Amino acid sequence: MFVFRIERNKYRVEDIIKKNAYDELSVAKVGYNIKEIEINGEKRTYLIIEGNDEKIKEKAKELLSEFVKEVEGEETKKIIELVKEDDNNAVKGFGDIFG
Repeated sequence: MFVFRIERNKYRVEDIIKKNAYDELSVAKVGYNIKEIEINGEKRTYLIIEGNDEKIKEKAKELLSEFVKEVEGEETKKIIELVKEDDNNAVKGFGDIFG
């Protein structure tokens, strides 16, 4: 997974991703999620890209450079952990509803 912090205009970020959905190197094809996550009392919006293809990451950086900043190191690990935890809770909640 690759993580980018959306610095401004998350709607424009999503619009750019959708406009490039049929490109050979498409973020939309590999899967992505835009989530607002709170870390240390500060809410920020993140773009999480599935997979591990470096070419996709570079294409995302090229297309979105004026809107996002790549997250690295411990912050990336923390974001991925929180996203997985959130997804697991959503699946559990869905299972509780339809049991």
